[in-house]
Amino acid sequence: MRLFNLIKFLKFGVWLALGSAISAGAGLVPGQLQCEYRTNPRGIDTVAPRLTWQLQATDPQTRGQVQSAYRILVASSESRLRKDQGDLWDSGRVSSDESLNLTYGGKPLTSGTQGYWKVMVWDGQGQASAWSAPAEWSIGLLHPGDWHGDWLGWDVGGRTNDFSGAQWIWYPEGNPAEKAPVATRYFRAQYVLPATAIVTNAVISITADDQFELWVNGQAAGQGDGWGNPQRFDLASRLHAGTNILAVKARNVGAEPNPAGLLAKLPLALADGGQLLWQTDGTW
Repeated sequence: MRLFNLIKFLKFGVWLALGSAISAGAGLVPGQLQCEYRTNPRGIDTVAPRLTWQLQATDPQTRGQVQSAYRILVASSESRLRKDQGDLWDSGRVSSDESLNLTYGGKPLTSGTQGYWKVMVWDGQGQASAWSAPAEWSIGLLHPGDWHGDWLGWDVGGRTNDFSGAQWIWYPEGNPAEKAPVATRYFRAQYVLPATAIVTNAVISITADDQFELWVNGQAAGQGDGWGNPQRFDLASRLHAGTNILAVKARNVGAEPNPAGLLAKLPLALADGGQLLWQTDGTW
């Protein structure tokens, strides 16, 4: 009998401990992480990115939950972030209810830097949440000298995006490699194929700083986000004998003027063995 009562007491103690741990859990969880107002942006133009997250109550029936503190970790690799190693920045626990546009305060960032980050928060009772899901960003080309070299051709998923011979273009004239207005620009090119032309191969490589949407003969053909994430689209079925129109809507985003550009290259192969090459070279 005593043994039975002891077992019941131990079970009750375990249940009580677990119940206390659950009730002591944080009333808030962070999510929907954004950097510079975007989700996992590529090619941002600042070395002091602003970080934002949204708060959600763990119990939807509970009202008045507030954040009392936060901690941000930024790592140079996903593996380091998973190990809670903020080798770029560990903010430590910061007493604050702010969750909007917190400025990065870690090691200096340079062109091409990749950052992986996550955040945890404390609620009004001082209980810590679990870490948020990870997010990331990459730094674009910040200086005119960064826009030269072999980086114009690189491999993505085993497929080479060869931009050799193509040139970055933008509008209006000036030096968009250094600074251009935050705006949307439209580019249009007209190409005429022989009346007997049959296109057998036409894969365009295209990217923009920061975003683009591509149309071919009035139909949406693809889009991309971030100059460091070039896209390839097979346009063979969209091109025909006669006049073809390629149009691009390109956006330069950010809080202030920053580098901008559009880069594209489209080699064409015809059934009769002929070849053509369309690329950004200032004639769009």
